[in-house]
Amino acid sequence: MHPFCRSTTLPELPSEEELDREIAELGDEIGADVDFDEWVKGLRETEDGKLVYRAESVDKSDGSGIINTGAISGALNPFSKEAEKHAAQYYESVRHMKTDTDKISKATGISKDKINKIKKHVFIDEHDLMEGKKRFDPSYEMAESWQRLINGDYKEKDIVLLKHEYAELRYMEKGLSQNEAHIKASKKYNYAKYCE
Repeated sequence: MHPFCRSTTLPELPSEEELDREIAELGDEIGADVDFDEWVKGLRETEDGKLVYRAESVDKSDGSGIINTGAISGALNPFSKEAEKHAAQYYESVRHMKTDTDKISKATGISKDKINKIKKHVFIDEHDLMEGKKRFDPSYEMAESWQRLINGDYKEKDIVLLKHEYAELRYMEKGLSQNEAHIKASKKYNYAKYCE
């Protein structure tokens, strides 16, 4: 690029089809032609212990290796000082967890590589935000989602969170700002609507 050139450089974004294929790998499209409850019933364990979507029901037994750590504080108002404090403590604990991504991968059928990328994006990396370069502010709702995913007792919103964060980080990898990537990811995977 030349310093006084009037050309414009734009990020190369993944096509909608390309991103849809990547997101589909995060656990077969929820909301496309299968509702969440049917999707959960259709999860099957493969020979290597991963869960994948199949059209028939599955028995998720206690032998899954998912441990309930009891880390969620039970604060009722997600906007309270107690919830804010809990979220900050929980985010810090997630940064030191060694088995969470493996448990989430096994419980959801999403590759551990993708779960690791999502964890790094949400809990570890600093991003260029409107307030400067920093980590995301802790969210009580997201802390609850992460814990449910670890426990294997997740809800539709928790899978939407994974898809949203993965889409956001992929858009950022292609050159969008965090805010632009968040807005674009929210159009298809709107986690915030589940938190209202």
